[in-house]
This record gives sequence, C-alpha cells and structure tokens, in this order.
Amino acid sequence: MNGHWSQSLDQAKAAEYCQLYYEAVYRYIAYRIPSKEDSEDLASDVFLRALKSNCDTPVSALGWLYKIAENLIIDFYRKRGTRQRIIQDRDEDELPDAPVTHFDPDLKMDLTAALGSLSGEHYQVVIMRFIEGYSIEEVAAAIGKSEGATKALQFRALTKLRGILREEQHAKS
Repeated sequence: MNGHWSQSLDQAKAAEYCQLYYEAVYRYIAYRIPSKEDSEDLASDVFLRALKSNCDTPVSALGWLYKIAENLIIDFYRKRGTRQRIIQDRDEDELPDAPVTHFDPDLKMDLTAALGSLSGEHYQVVIMRFIEGYSIEEVAAAIGKSEGATKALQFRALTKLRGILREEQHAKS
C-alpha cells in the first residue's frame, strides 16, 4: 500500500484489519486499563483513529496500532489525573485471554502489576514477545527498530521486570 492509510483502505480491507488485529490490540490495552468496558472502548477508538489518520501507510500495521493504543492509554490516565497504570481490582475472569500457560495466581497478579509499571516501549516488547508470541524479527518490524535494538530493548525490559518482581518478593517476606 502506498499513500495514506485511510485513503488506501476500502471497507472490506478495514474490516479485515479489525478482525485480524482487534484481539491483540484489546489485550494490549486490557493489561493496563482497570475496566473491561474502558478497554473495549479504547480498542475501538484505536481503529477509529487509524481510519481517520492522514499519516503515511505504516510498514507494520500492528506496530502502528499499538502506538495509537499507547497514546490512547496515556490520554486515558491523563484525563483522570492519575499515573496509575496497573490492574488492581480486576477479577481473574475479566483479564484478557492470551496464549500463556497457567501458573500461580499470586505470581500472575504480581507479574501483571510489574508489567503495568514498565515504560511504553518496554511494555510493548514484552507483551509482543512473551504474551502474543511474536518473534524478534516481527517485533522489530512492528516497532520500527532493528533486531539488535529490539533484543537490547527486550533485555532491558526483562531486567527491569526482574528487579520489580524481586522488590515485590522482598516486600512480602
């Protein structure tokens, strides 16, 4: 596709992108927004913004949609006057489904809270690699970085995540 995304998408192609990427975008948002309804609204807003956009066609549609989602998440918290970005009182059945193996529920909530404290790029890399299951090459293409830079970003994100989890573990001891 060349030109602007909104000009190059017909209704059928736009519907195909929504079907293809909605669940991934929703999960990306739902791990950081406390209510299911707000997460669904923001996921829909991502696609509306994409369709209204006049920017050039992105190399990676999913990476671009994640960037729009990240901006909407920032706006969401800015409007509420809070910097809180973690799930606190969400029931287990309200968390989005993802291709992740089951493990200790306490660890899952600790990990969810720790993920919420990561910066946008760190969070995006961890979610795409370990929750969504994308390869380094796919993540690099989605975020517009080289594979080497993406590996470094992943390393820093995991190091930070490990530190956060250790702090939480020591606080519980």
